[in-house]
Amino acid sequence: FLDLAILRGVGQIMFQGHAGTGAFFLAGVALASPIMGLGAVLGALIGPWTARLMRYDKAEIDQGLYGFNSTLVGLATFFFLKPAPSTFALLVAGCVVSTFITWLGMRRLPFPAYTGPFVVTTWLLLVVAHAIFGSSLNVPPGPDVVAPGGFVEQVLRGESEVMLEANMATGILFLIGIALSDVWHAGMALLGSVIGTA
Repeated sequence: FLDLAILRGVGQIMFQGHAGTGAFFLAGVALASPIMGLGAVLGALIGPWTARLMRYDKAEIDQGLYGFNSTLVGLATFFFLKPAPSTFALLVAGCVVSTFITWLGMRRLPFPAYTGPFVVTTWLLLVVAHAIFGSSLNVPPGPDVVAPGGFVEQVLRGESEVMLEANMATGILFLIGIALSDVWHAGMALLGSVIGTA
């Protein structure tokens, strides 16, 4: 059950079905936030495992198509909620649900689902968490931080925001990961962040 499809699923977050890309993405997330890195790893495992148990299309699983939404749900869970037994339970349930919604999106919708399953599942997960636990699991807001550095740092932090991080080193790792799969795509990702930041 541990194979390259797990890492390809992480790479698919930025449309790269490349295991090396996924490894750099996980390293980047873990560098900025070890707990979110753990959530991403759990999500990366749960999505494909769920798809295999449900006997979804093997080629789609191998491409990582059932890993990226669950990876995002896993890391978002620890972005919004404190680590606790109930949070881990919510994470597992959310990753399973996002995998099912991904399958529905690929089979039932007239357009690609992309990260729609992640967004819908995370909303539902937060609604359930607040309905059951109130605000006790909420991650408290951190202090306002004025980021040092200039335009280049802002561009690189922008790259990392795709996975809810704001870290220059994470942005560099993300770009290296994309370049492993496709240098042109890495250039386009960098250009997009340059334009958006400007």
